[in-house]
Amino acid sequence: MAGPGSGKTRTIVYRVAHLIAISGVSPSKILVLSHTRTAAAEVRKRLYQILGARGSQVDALTFHALASKLTGLRHNDAPESIGRNASTDAKFAWLLQELIIHLQENGTDYQYILIDEYQDINELQYKIVKLLGNFRKDEDQDEQQDSFLVAVGDPNQNLFEFSGSSNKFINEFRKDWDIQDQPERCLLANYRSLPAIVDFTNAFISKAIPNNQINQTGGKIYAHRTDDGIGEILWGEYSHLYHAAKWMADRIDKLISHEKIKPNEIAILAHRWNDLRFLQHFLQEIGIPYQFYDNSENLRPSNSLIGQKVLEHLRKDLNLLIDDPIAHLEEIRLELGYSDQDVAWKSLLATLDSCKNITQEEIVYLLEEAKTIRPEEVVLSTFHSAKGSEFAHVFVLEDGDRVDRNNSYESSTRKLYVGFTRAKDSLSILFKQGTRQNDPALVAMSILSNSELNSGVSKIEIPTISLNHQSIRYQLILKPEDLHLSHKYIIRGQDRINYYACNWKDFIFKQESFCWSFGCSYLDENSKSGAITILSEKGKRTLQKHLNQKITAKGYTIFQVDRDDDFLSENLREVYLGDHHYVVLPCLEIEERLL
Repeated sequence: MAGPGSGKTRTIVYRVAHLIAISGVSPSKILVLSHTRTAAAEVRKRLYQILGARGSQVDALTFHALASKLTGLRHNDAPESIGRNASTDAKFAWLLQELIIHLQENGTDYQYILIDEYQDINELQYKIVKLLGNFRKDEDQDEQQDSFLVAVGDPNQNLFEFSGSSNKFINEFRKDWDIQDQPERCLLANYRSLPAIVDFTNAFISKAIPNNQINQTGGKIYAHRTDDGIGEILWGEYSHLYHAAKWMADRIDKLISHEKIKPNEIAILAHRWNDLRFLQHFLQEIGIPYQFYDNSENLRPSNSLIGQKVLEHLRKDLNLLIDDPIAHLEEIRLELGYSDQDVAWKSLLATLDSCKNITQEEIVYLLEEAKTIRPEEVVLSTFHSAKGSEFAHVFVLEDGDRVDRNNSYESSTRKLYVGFTRAKDSLSILFKQGTRQNDPALVAMSILSNSELNSGVSKIEIPTISLNHQSIRYQLILKPEDLHLSHKYIIRGQDRINYYACNWKDFIFKQESFCWSFGCSYLDENSKSGAITILSEKGKRTLQKHLNQKITAKGYTIFQVDRDDDFLSENLREVYLGDHHYVVLPCLEIEERLL
């Protein structure tokens, strides 16, 4: 059991390092399982930093990546019995079922299995863990275990109930593995947050979910950072997102201009991306650059077209020693002819910040594990995307999270808890006035308003100013699910997409009966502008909401996708070889009228 900021991933990484460096275990015998490729990449990066080449030999994978590695299959290999139009989730579930069959028939060579964020596993993943652990009973009912299992997690941070994850697996861990006589090992020191923040988040989760598992252990999370001050919590209530956004923007400006805080140490978290559109407007007015922190698998910087092309170039001579890696990457980009406007490019460069005199092989490794966070830009995120991150100064915009049969009270509580616990030094929480009953935000407000905490808490007044803007300007980044990822026009238009990657101009929008698309001014063989992005039905619905507003569009990033059933159904396989292609993700610049 591990609380927030207690070093869950660090515990996993150093356990692996001890096994290899001290116990002499072969890296090939060790498996680390994470729930996202971003988390798995972080484990691989840390192992490489500690152990060098030996660390890179450890399999740190997602459950789906493990399934592909052991079975040789991918989710797009799902048979027609799953359904030609089956969802990606259904295909991944099929892939995990294939892994279960494989493990039942063949077992595994892994001996040490370590699982991060164990609270997020679902039923299928649990079956895989049981098979990997190889826990069984022989004919005499003597318990045998040929593998060794370490699981680390926090049941208060489970945000994936919608995908089938359940706290029952972490809550019943000792029973499942028949170790009831052994105590739970709790990581209770919070190395991230200052005392005022730890005291508040402890009070919040204990009052909102009194029977939470960490409470039941009898332990209490405590702040390890006691020499850096008490910390600060500001809270207030607002009547309109416009007012909340204005206060936050002014506060952020003060942090950057007067207190010299780095912009990427400031994060604003909300339930929905749409809640952040007013804040975007005011940050633009002040001139503060911002970024959207979205940890979607497709949007990893190394998965971008420019990332893939640069990596391909670097792999030609892995032993080449580079004095200045950032300058070297810029030289490669210019040689390849690609624009620097893809948001992935800044993230790739930031990964090499302060690196000097390293080989191209080391550069490749660092770029493959690059995060989406970019320097000199304030971070905008949802609670889900921010999970696993930390920032010096966190603003939580609480606009109400509907509690219904699809979103339980405990689920809503855990979202807020994850948001609150991202903060290191200061936490500012803005609540919507008139918050309804049965909302965990009321619990948070009651704690803050009734002085249940010792110190560090201040209430602020949010000025109710007139809506003196006729309109606001903000960006809307479409999601991969808003696009047809393997439409025949996209497959046939890879040359147009490559051209766009070099020139990066505004889009031309076409609303036609058979498809809605974005294109560029590149002329194809028929002397017609060609589509480089095709909207799915979901994307059409998203765009439909804004068609009465002023919109300009351009590319946000170009990312690699695996070819799926749409590609196969168009009979394009024999003409277009390979198992992947590239898709342009649009960024819409919207001017929304208020009056």
